Amino acid sequence: MTKAIVLSSIKYSDNSLIVRCFTEDFGIRSYMLKGVLSPRKKGISPAYFQSFNQLEIVENPKSMGGLFYIKEVKLGYSYQTLHTDVRKSAVILFLSEVCNDVCNVEHPDADLYYFLENTICFFDQNFFEPNFHLKFLLELTAYLGFYPDKNDIENALFFNLEEGIFSDHCPTANYISGEELLLFKRILQASYTDLSSILINRNDRNQLLLHILRYYQWHFPGFKHKKSLDVLQMLFL
Repeated sequence: MTKAIVLSSIKYSDNSLIVRCFTEDFGIRSYMLKGVLSPRKKGISPAYFQSFNQLEIVENPKSMGGLFYIKEVKLGYSYQTLHTDVRKSAVILFLSEVCNDVCNVEHPDADLYYFLENTICFFDQNFFEPNFHLKFLLELTAYLGFYPDKNDIENALFFNLEEGIFSDHCPTANYISGEELLLFKRILQASYTDLSSILINRNDRNQLLLHILRYYQWHFPGFKHKKSLDVLQMLFL
């Protein structure tokens, strides 16, 4: 058995799913669930495979073409609010899209797994925090190898998105400065429990998010625009 966090679920043919999970024991894993959407199919429910669901999976030992099969599955943790609070649902859909892009290691990565597990549970168990996704994306970079270098953070006038450093010197392009830099610093230095003290209006929050996504694009080749981003920005943030 391995613990697993659902990153994506894609319909395949008329009644099957291909589910991509980040697992505790194997890293990234793709599972074929044949016939799971058929009304006549009994056993595994497709409801298990919502974004960021935490599962306990027993694999079938056979695999084919990089796809594995699930013999048994159950919820490892039952969320209290994540799928019932529409604001949280929009956030986790977006963050799961990001993680599906960047959490690609095909070997165990316990630190990354427990970061995802613990941080998602924190989001579920606490009141909705509109700055959560900004903090999550910044902290995730620590496990991907491009966490911002916080040397000189206190007095720096710029954050260089290309180099990931704070600086007194203005880069030629791709940087954060001014009021946005002050907010960026506060998010970076705050704990999750302190985020509620950082008051950011909708426009500034969206602009900070775009800066952070550009930072990902510089340091993670192939990082794409997320479809759920438009919904996230339009609805709540």
